[in-house]
Amino acid sequence: MNLTILVACAVVVIMYIVVSIFGYLTVVGTPNEALLRATSNILEVDYKGNVWFLISIASLILSIFCCAPMCFLCAKDVFESLYYK
Repeated sequence: MNLTILVACAVVVIMYIVVSIFGYLTVVGTPNEALLRATSNILEVDYKGNVWFLISIASLILSIFCCAPMCFLCAKDVFESLYYK
C-alpha cells in the first residue's frame, strides 16, 4: 500500500513538472508572449493547436487521474471504519 501511494505521488509530481515546463514553452518565443505580457491573462492567449500546449493539457489530465484515487482512499477508509465497526 505504501508503495502505491509513493508511486502515485511521484507520478503526480512528475506530471506537474511536465505541465509547468510545457506551459512555459508554449508562450516563450511566440507572438503570444507579447500578448501575455500586455494582458497578464493566460486565458486570452490563442494557442491554435500548439503541440506543446496539447502535451501540457494531457499531462495535467493524467496527473489529476493519478491523484484522484489518493483522495478517494481516505474517504473509503473513513466510510469503512464508520460502517463496519
